[in-house]
Amino acid sequence: MADSAMKLSTYDARERSTYRFWVPEHVRYADLEVQRHVNNMVIGAYFQTGRLALLGKLGILWSTPEHTIVVARTINDFYHEITYPNALEVGCVIARMGNTSFTMQTGVFVGDKCYASQEAACIYWNPIKHEKRELDEAVRDKLGQYLLG
Repeated sequence: MADSAMKLSTYDARERSTYRFWVPEHVRYADLEVQRHVNNMVIGAYFQTGRLALLGKLGILWSTPEHTIVVARTINDFYHEITYPNALEVGCVIARMGNTSFTMQTGVFVGDKCYASQEAACIYWNPIKHEKRELDEAVRDKLGQYLLG
């Protein structure tokens, strides 16, 4: 488990107030491993639930055949064991935005306590040409609604 809060520039990934979008999640018995806590790979699915819910809400998850969003890199921190049963909340925020990519920060919470967080580098991708593409103005505007300020 990580000893200290993940500090990236001006925000703390463990603080509930960092996040601007929330989606409910829950621990299933099948999520557990033999140690009776949630498997780290399953926590990755919780992160994905948050990411996809936010991108879906913004209408940019499946935009057109010429562009999509791919995750190129993740950094995960696990602070506490997640156990069964538990009601979770997954928080998301856009931490940074570049020309062809953006960074999403996601946290898994039980109440006000962050149990795990993830930083994901997301690339705006052209699947036809197999290359990065510029974030167009409409996508920038949509992501900007959840950008840390």
